[in-house]
Amino acid sequence: MEQTANLKILEPTNLVTTLTVNTVYAAFVYIYSPAFVFKGETHKAWELVYAHKGEVVIETPEHTQILHKGEAFIHKPYEFHKIRANNTTCNMIFLSFDTDSEDLFLAADKPLAVSQYHLHTIARIADECTVFLAGKNSMPSLEKGKKPEFAASQIIKNLLEVLLIDFIRQTTDNTPEKLSQPILHTEKSIVQSAVSYMKNNLTQKLTLQDIAAQVGYSASYLSSVFRKTMNVSVINYCIFLKIEKAKKLIAEGNKNINEIAEMLNFNSVQYFSTQFKKITKMTPSQFASAIKLSHFHFDSQLL
Repeated sequence: MEQTANLKILEPTNLVTTLTVNTVYAAFVYIYSPAFVFKGETHKAWELVYAHKGEVVIETPEHTQILHKGEAFIHKPYEFHKIRANNTTCNMIFLSFDTDSEDLFLAADKPLAVSQYHLHTIARIADECTVFLAGKNSMPSLEKGKKPEFAASQIIKNLLEVLLIDFIRQTTDNTPEKLSQPILHTEKSIVQSAVSYMKNNLTQKLTLQDIAAQVGYSASYLSSVFRKTMNVSVINYCIFLKIEKAKKLIAEGNKNINEIAEMLNFNSVQYFSTQFKKITKMTPSQFASAIKLSHFHFDSQLL
């Protein structure tokens, strides 16, 4: 009786769904060579295009739009569209889906700013779709023994819905970075300085101490701030940048694997190949062959 008497009655609030993603078709992650040209297509699905690296030119019957690094673009259903690399190597992500929401037309056919928060959301969706949609609509088949993780369909649906809602909000309230993860300005500046120094010195053999000295902080402090902000160590991020540079050099086709490894100051070709495969899931030679064969390559590990 006493427990019943102390029972608190809570007022419920029903949740209303404004935007629903009903279907997903495919998720592709491509690397385009500087000369890549896609002559165009049309389909009933909505299509989200994201430029992770490089720059592309998107053409529709209504307009021609340059999509810069860090921007997204949404094609409407049945809209004919073409795309080409703008004379640079490009890393691209494409997501195709269905929704009945009329509000999404507000975010269509215009460049959309992609925050770090949104970037991780797009990458997570692509990774989940790589397994969940394997073998469908020209997507690569699933590796033997691999299967979708628990609730993969719901993860894809929920993340995609949140992403699209954010893009609609962006077009109506002019706050593209509203939901990006907060980082203290000082810490962000330290990390940006470290990344900038690494990018400008990829041909050098860099140590944590070298990088810390350049940004003016102790190695231990830089290591702590960098991992907190980037969720990776300084040196592993430096290796990642070197491999990204290596991918671009391979795509350009002016240097062989040995020359690239030496140029980027890896201890040996074997170590370079090991790190390359660890990050891209392919050896440098396999990557080079894929680029020559098709001008693009499916690769779910852009981040």
